[in-house]
Amino acid sequence: MKRKTINRLISKKGNVTVTWVLTLPLFMFFLLFLGSMATAWIGHAHSIGTADAVSLAVTKKMDGWVQRERAIRMEVIARRNGDKVPGDPGYIDPYQYLLGTEAKKEAFLKSVVDKYSNEIQAIAREYAEKNDNEQSSGTVIFSKGGRVEVIAETPYEPLLFQEAFPYDRVKGTGVGPKRYYLEWIPDSSTKKVRY
Repeated sequence: MKRKTINRLISKKGNVTVTWVLTLPLFMFFLLFLGSMATAWIGHAHSIGTADAVSLAVTKKMDGWVQRERAIRMEVIARRNGDKVPGDPGYIDPYQYLLGTEAKKEAFLKSVVDKYSNEIQAIAREYAEKNDNEQSSGTVIFSKGGRVEVIAETPYEPLLFQEAFPYDRVKGTGVGPKRYYLEWIPDSSTKKVRY
């Protein structure tokens, strides 16, 4: 029975054309599906590049801000000491006062992030634009294993079944170089800044 049907399709004129026309929508559907996947893949790669650039830039700026804030705050404490030297009654050790415990280190670093959060957002937007990703948004996370982690989001517009995709953004993650001071914020209490 099957053989007769196949022979009929092959032997009659125009059946190849009809078969080709009937399968054309399937091919179009498949190509649109591949196009949607390629768009997501390209968006993901673009997000990763943006996240890497932002994390490097923020880490570099944080190096300067942490050093500056530490120097300023220690100088204020040293001025309070006046002419007192270590061992005198009432002398306050600037390092111990500012960074003497893990809790003080964490509080210091979180205060630096809070103070410069507007600058962090501006740097993140600037480097997103430099990577041709003006529509990018995301989160800068302090600290994941002593590093600045950035989750960049890029708009995603699939070619097929736009209503079926619950997410309208493709995410990519990048991390900057490891810094000793970023380990002061434990992974359990990360500090986040949206841009």
